[in-house]
Amino acid sequence: GHALAAVQALSHRLRAILVDTLGFCGIEMHRRILGLAHIAEFETIADKDVRAEGEARALLLGRHLMVNRASFGGFAEVRALAERHEAREVNWGDSAARLHQGSSAPA
Repeated sequence: GHALAAVQALSHRLRAILVDTLGFCGIEMHRRILGLAHIAEFETIADKDVRAEGEARALLLGRHLMVNRASFGGFAEVRALAERHEAREVNWGDSAARLHQGSSAPA
């Protein structure tokens, strides 16, 4: 009865926090790249083309986190997507479900 309802309410609330967190993460990635509070690691890259590519790739990942925040099952999926993105295994034209469920579509 009440115990089950409490567990379900907690699960629902934690899910809402995860979704909000992922959306905020994506927004923060954009703010730090496009705004005045730049990312120090990007600022240390002397080659402007290399830096621009890194920033563009981070913006793609940030956008995906914002737009598809509710489709992630947890942080393990986010990490897996980030690792696949870093390895250039993500084709951003794929559906959101395939992107972070471990498909190995070519980039």
